[in-house]
Amino acid sequence: MFNHINQIRRSIYSNKIFKNSLFGIFSNILQNIFFSVFFIIVARVYSSEDFGNYVICNTIYSFILGFSTLGLGNWFIRELKNYDKRELLVAKFLKIQFLLGCFFYIINIIISCSIYDSPFIRIMSLIFGLNIITDNLIYVVKSIGIADLRQEKTYIFSTLESLFKFLIACLIIFIPVSMKSLVFLLIVLRFSILYLFMNYGIETKISLKNILNSKSDIHELLRIIKSNWSFVVIATIAVVNWRIGNIFVSKYLTISDVGFYEVSFKLLSIAYIIPVVVSTSVYPFLVDIVKENKLMKYYPNLFRIFNFYGFFAFSIIYSFSDYLIPLLFGKQFSIVSIYCKQMFVVMLFFPSVLLQANLMIAVKKEKTDMYCNLFSLCLNILICAIALPLIKSVSVVIFAIVASFALFHVIQDVVLIRSNIISVFHVFSHYFITIICLVFYYFISKVLNGWATFSMFWTLVLIISFLLIKSDRNKNLLRTNLFKILPDKI
Repeated sequence: MFNHINQIRRSIYSNKIFKNSLFGIFSNILQNIFFSVFFIIVARVYSSEDFGNYVICNTIYSFILGFSTLGLGNWFIRELKNYDKRELLVAKFLKIQFLLGCFFYIINIIISCSIYDSPFIRIMSLIFGLNIITDNLIYVVKSIGIADLRQEKTYIFSTLESLFKFLIACLIIFIPVSMKSLVFLLIVLRFSILYLFMNYGIETKISLKNILNSKSDIHELLRIIKSNWSFVVIATIAVVNWRIGNIFVSKYLTISDVGFYEVSFKLLSIAYIIPVVVSTSVYPFLVDIVKENKLMKYYPNLFRIFNFYGFFAFSIIYSFSDYLIPLLFGKQFSIVSIYCKQMFVVMLFFPSVLLQANLMIAVKKEKTDMYCNLFSLCLNILICAIALPLIKSVSVVIFAIVASFALFHVIQDVVLIRSNIISVFHVFSHYFITIICLVFYYFISKVLNGWATFSMFWTLVLIISFLLIKSDRNKNLLRTNLFKILPDKI
């Protein structure tokens, strides 16, 4: 028996996909801890105005970054597996990403100068935007790691960056550092990490001559984009959908509101990173069970796990944000607890939206997924553009995000039902159980405090889950015994 267990353990650990996924989950959790502490320290050390300006510059950079790579990693990974002259292809992609990085860096400067009159924001965007070029080059190295199923180095370097960012945050606690100096330190750190990626992250040796001589003119780039346009659109919309709210808040509301919104979004990003990382491991599994025609054997349980996590994250913030926000960020951010509760309603949809998006791609409906993303983004922008000038509140932007993801989920459900991939009963039972749990949690929170509400609700959920699992096992055991008895009876 022990030999059999050891054989299973060895086969699991020798699997490259498993090792990459496990390493990725651990690395991303560690990175989020360091980045979150950095964010909290910056929010506490600097004034609301300086912090708001930092958030605006970071938002513009992140927004442009969503476009800068054009999602061409999917094309590169596929080509790398079939291309004979690996060095030339890597050199070609490096050149493409460098040129795209420079182009979008200029776009970043133009947008910053066009939208904002503040000289401080313009100067900081000029410095901060250099991250676009470095990120595009690092994107090449990360794509090589994905193609070769050897992402250990990229995870290590990214974790190192988050660690040094944390150390910089510790430094500003004890030594007064201006916001401009902080941004400069972050740029120096980013270029140092780029040096590690370029010198130790690529096993294929690339010469400058190969990069300069590689065929990557505008016609070649347009040809690549044309053949991969759906992935380009999906990658772009995903970033815009999350980051467009920051732009609207910065234009229609105060600098303090920018900080309030960013704190809410930061906490949400910590929560949603786990299903994002896990989904990278789940996707290959979905492809396999679709091929083997075993989707409905495993998919309902995956769906329950993703939704279970989403409601769990929501309940933590709903019950404890009133205590956590002032503790982490200071009393000046106490109002953020209201926005956090509103923002985390997204977690009732996002994990299952992510799982269903992976399922749609697994069944080769990526273009449909692209249109789902597009409809979601349009609703998000429409609500913000119409309602925010009339009702100047962060809640409007949050409502736009929640509504857009709710629409996203509904459209996915309709598409999957019409494709006979999932059943109507599966969809309605999901919404019915979610609404019942949400209403129940709300009413008991009005009677009990946060700790009691959270403990009571999840104790009941665990008991009910245990009874359902036990009942299901008994049914399976009875079914098995019946099959054993029937032949003798006959």
